[in-house]
Order: sequence, then structure tokens, then C-alpha cells
Amino acid sequence: MKGSFIQQRDSVCKALLHYSESLGGLEDSSGSIIDRLFRVRYKAVGILNDTDRSSLSEEERRRHDEEVKKQKISHHASQAVDVLEYIDLNYLKGRHTVQRSIEVMLSLLDVLNRLQGGMINSRFSPKGKKAFILGGAPIEVRKNFGHLAGRKERLKAISQALEDGLQTVSLDLEEIMFQST
Repeated sequence: MKGSFIQQRDSVCKALLHYSESLGGLEDSSGSIIDRLFRVRYKAVGILNDTDRSSLSEEERRRHDEEVKKQKISHHASQAVDVLEYIDLNYLKGRHTVQRSIEVMLSLLDVLNRLQGGMINSRFSPKGKKAFILGGAPIEVRKNFGHLAGRKERLKAISQALEDGLQTVSLDLEEIMFQST
């Protein structure tokens, strides 16, 4: 997936909404993401709250139960869209960036929770969790890249070194986390 974070976020939202619309038998996918979200949610909540099955035949109950299962999935996907819609990385550029970074991270964890079937009452809580801070090897820009004459060449080499360093740190962190469980 290419593009800015907002473009990628919107693509994920549209894909989740398309899936939810198909589960709900909704053919109208026009309008903004929010318009579509409310149509999906209205359909799902209507079926999920329709709990009187007493007048239904055995076959109708079976079909109703299947529809309820579909709408639970649809509802979870729409909740993930709801949270994703409010995530904007430009928010991180303001004051209090540490607090804002934490808020964005918790929102992303909330999206993950929703995609795994969780609800707002089962959201991630950092209480009782361990945190790991792992620094990678420093990148000595002047020493390692000072010989490169072109600005683009230097930036490309630095970016590659950063990517390699982050990959190494990520693998190290995964190993630490695996050993701690």
C-alpha cells in the first residue's frame, strides 16, 4: 500500500466498509466514509438489537442467528473504522508530542482490539504491562556518509541505514519480548 498515512488509512477504512456493507447486504456505497459508516452501523445495530425470536420458525431462527453473526463482524469492522477515522499523524506535530504520541498509539491499539473482536470495554490497558526501551547502534552521519557528494545519494544512504537499524532493533525487541513471556 502506497501513499500518505491518510491515504492508506482511508484505503483501509474503505475496504473495511466494503466488507461490512457486503455482510449487511447494503448495495449503496455512496457518500463519505462517515455516511457509509452510519449506514453500516444502523443496519448492524438494528439486527443485533432485534432479540425477539419467539415468533420465528426453526429455519427463520437459524437464518436470524447467521445474520446476527454477520452483523457482529460488521459492527466490529465499523467500530475499527470509527476509531481509524480520527487518527491523523499531523496531531503529533503540535505541543506535548509525548502525550499525543501515547494517545495515537492507544488509538491504534484500540483499532487492533476492535479488529480482533474486542469492544470498548476490552480495550488495551497499560496497567501491569512491561515496557521495553531498546536503542540501536548510533548512526554516525558525518563519519559514514560524509564522503558521499550528492545530497540525494546521502539521504538515500542515511534512510537505508535507518531502515536497517530499525529492523535490527525490531528483531531484537521481538526476541526480548518472546523470552519474557
